[in-house]
Amino acid sequence: MVPNQNLKFFLLVAIILALGMGIAFAALSTTLNITFNNVTQEALTWDVGFQGSSATGTASGTSDTGLSCGTATITPSSVTVADTTLSKPGDSCTYTLTIKNNGTIAANLNSVTKTAPSGTTCSS
Repeated sequence: MVPNQNLKFFLLVAIILALGMGIAFAALSTTLNITFNNVTQEALTWDVGFQGSSATGTASGTSDTGLSCGTATITPSSVTVADTTLSKPGDSCTYTLTIKNNGTIAANLNSVTKTAPSGTTCSS
């Protein structure tokens, strides 16, 4: 009689486990539907550029005469310097420029590229 009771107990445990696994599978296999109404995402913009319209240069170097810095004309994408006179090696003009991020995403600028006029070299 004991083996029969063990068999009944084993069958009862097996039925309970099967029902539990069926309920667990049903709970995990349900599909979750999410509906959004009238969701609007604003467009992301990239707008990084130089600020201002002009900058005056500061002269430095070894020249006593013939050293002058012109005014830089500034647009968001370029800086143009005209009428600069550097009469000796080591003379320089320094311009303070401001770069601003007007866009809606973060910006990381690693460098600003300088270009030289025809026949003229630029150095740091």
